[in-house]
Amino acid sequence: MKYIDETTWERRDISALFSNIAIPFYSVTTPVDVTALYRYCKRHSLSFYHGMMYCVLSACNAVPAFLYKLRKDGVVKHDYLSPSFTYPRENDSFGIVNVEWQDGEDMASFCQRCKRAQDAALLLPPIPSDEEEARDDFVYISCIPWFTVTHVTQEMSLDINESIPRLLWDKMVEKDERRQLSLIIQVNHRLIDGKHIHLFLQELNATFLKLEEAL
Repeated sequence: MKYIDETTWERRDISALFSNIAIPFYSVTTPVDVTALYRYCKRHSLSFYHGMMYCVLSACNAVPAFLYKLRKDGVVKHDYLSPSFTYPRENDSFGIVNVEWQDGEDMASFCQRCKRAQDAALLLPPIPSDEEEARDDFVYISCIPWFTVTHVTQEMSLDINESIPRLLWDKMVEKDERRQLSLIIQVNHRLIDGKHIHLFLQELNATFLKLEEAL
């Protein structure tokens, strides 16, 4: 992670423009074909949830705009982002667990680490410590697997520097032997434009294509 020189930052003027808006956040919902990922996870006995996390984190880390974070004392660029994700607990509640991203790791290893971290977290408080909560090198990830959605607005503080992307997907549906879900992406416009989300989706689909070729 490093602080950048904002005087030469190519996004300085756009960031300043949206900093004058009380709510500079926006959300995009888009359909995603996850057939290849579903088949790959079934064949290799992997969690689809963890596999999807691997794919979206790979895509986020491949698009530089996602690596920037806004702070009160400046703008930083991380080397990579890690997932902070929800998981089910007893009594219909949920917890949040963080897993460190390891560049170059394969999906199977990542899914196994997520499963171990999730199992271990069941013995801990459901919410990460204050020190972990203070980090901004995350992508917040969750899933609504029970029903189909067309739009979601996620909870967050209305701080114009809040710049952790929030990714969520809904129930997977099958049609004509293909599987699809809606992916909801919520970001801060001071850092991320629609073009950057387009690049993210290109990277995501490229990852799915590699999985399809490996089947």
